Amino acid sequence: MGDRELLEKPLQVRYVKILGNKRTNPSVIEQHLQEAYAGTTVNEVSLGLMKGLNKLKKLEIFDAVEITCEDVDTNNNKTTNINDTMVNDNEYFLTDVVVNVREKGILNMKAETFIEGGGSEGGVESTLGLRNPLGSGEQIRAGISYGSKSSNSYTLSLSKPYVYTPIMPLNLNICVDEQTHNRVAFSSYDELLKNALISFSDESGRHSFGYISSWRDIIPVKNKGNPYLYDCSSAIMQQASPSFKSSINYSYTSDSRDDMMGPRSGRLFKFRTELAGLALGGDVSFSKTEFTYQAVNPLFPNWPIILGLTFKGGLLCPLNIGLFNSDSKANHSTITDCSSHISDRFFLGGALTMRGFEYKGVGPRSHESDVGASSSGGDSLGGDMTWQFGANLAFPLPSGLLNAAGIKGQLFLNAGNLTEWGASMRTVCRGARVSVGTGLILPTPIGRLEATWSWILRANNSDQKKRFQLGVGMDFI
Repeated sequence: MGDRELLEKPLQVRYVKILGNKRTNPSVIEQHLQEAYAGTTVNEVSLGLMKGLNKLKKLEIFDAVEITCEDVDTNNNKTTNINDTMVNDNEYFLTDVVVNVREKGILNMKAETFIEGGGSEGGVESTLGLRNPLGSGEQIRAGISYGSKSSNSYTLSLSKPYVYTPIMPLNLNICVDEQTHNRVAFSSYDELLKNALISFSDESGRHSFGYISSWRDIIPVKNKGNPYLYDCSSAIMQQASPSFKSSINYSYTSDSRDDMMGPRSGRLFKFRTELAGLALGGDVSFSKTEFTYQAVNPLFPNWPIILGLTFKGGLLCPLNIGLFNSDSKANHSTITDCSSHISDRFFLGGALTMRGFEYKGVGPRSHESDVGASSSGGDSLGGDMTWQFGANLAFPLPSGLLNAAGIKGQLFLNAGNLTEWGASMRTVCRGARVSVGTGLILPTPIGRLEATWSWILRANNSDQKKRFQLGVGMDFI
């Protein structure tokens, strides 16, 4: 019998025997084997069991999962009831599935480092979790993190797989946290966030839909010599009051790249949209959409030189024009008369994105002469419309030692812009900043590490530039 004939041979699962599940409810395991139950051939049952095996491993509650099949002797039986369907034994072979699992311990503790802002701040994060405490695959986590620049966060979360809904089974995530972010180096303020969110994602993790309520407070930097004065621009002072955001969001992610940090082939597409305010309540109202598309391929077949092309875009549409108002400085980009909140805006610049420019160094800023501004060149204010394009050539180095360490060279071109709401398309396109350069790449477990040298071809006088950069992060163009 050939392989094709064997795969097409009729086969159905009679029943499943589960071993080793001390805490885990058997239904959690059975839910991930539904495709195997529905199979009617060797091929369909085998594929269903393979998919179920991968799903069970992704739950992260088992140290080991083993699935085997046992033959069933049906010589003394003429019919067997399988999945509520009467099956003639002369036409179908039956099998019993044995699932043997070894559960992980209920306690989960870990400590790890993190880097954010393209390497502008690092820190340490500790997490204590309960793994599968109720036997339904849920995980409860409490985390605390401290950054090198006084940023910190406290988090409590619950995640549960396979929650039944009228549409389909979904994964549930509930999280509450409190975050403090140090924005002093770029915008002369600290930001305090208190968030509560609930989200649902499909089995693949590609689609996610959620609701978030967020209390935000902008805390301007005080003058060191006089505690009654502030060292920030008037644009930041206008935002220095608590605000509350109530929003729904949807995101979609498709990633076929062979390596997240140093891909050689594949595609990445990310899309996210958010609607805040209006009937949802809160004191900010906007719609916000952003996307990323990245394509990576060898420059020529079988060549070690890899070409990567990335395009990103974002649009924040304020729905409450006129909330903030102030006079603008002539001949200097500012958005202080725009209704969007600084916590919701886009920022541009950094070692892995807009190379050649400081982190948050591109786009609208307060005027240098604005009294009290402590950031060099004025405070970075963010913007409502942004786009970025990146072209990257990664190539092996002549040194065998560097290649063995996974270090590659790169040539890059970056272009992009960030503007306030209401700017014309001509301004958005013709105001682009452009840089080219070269550098080194090292994919690491904590992110993509880059050392780059840039030549800035086009910039505004207010932009903050930095030709040599060392950065690390998960997102890059």
